[in-house]
Amino acid sequence: PNSSASARLSGIAAELNASGFSNIAGWYWSSTTIAGNPTYAGIVGITNGHVISTAKSNTYPYIWPVRAGQ
Repeated sequence: PNSSASARLSGIAAELNASGFSNIAGWYWSSTTIAGNPTYAGIVGITNGHVISTAKSNTYPYIWPVRAGQ
């Protein structure tokens, strides 16, 4: 995600929890493969909007299902 998308994610966990979702926290996979290292992808901190990279073989980041046009 770009910096604009990351900024929108910052603090969204509290809003989602207040809207009826539960246990929203932690790191979520992005769809971005890291340039120059196809075995790594970006992950986004849902509470702070930070983006870091990690090996695609890691199992700890969560996924967030989305659909186009919504």
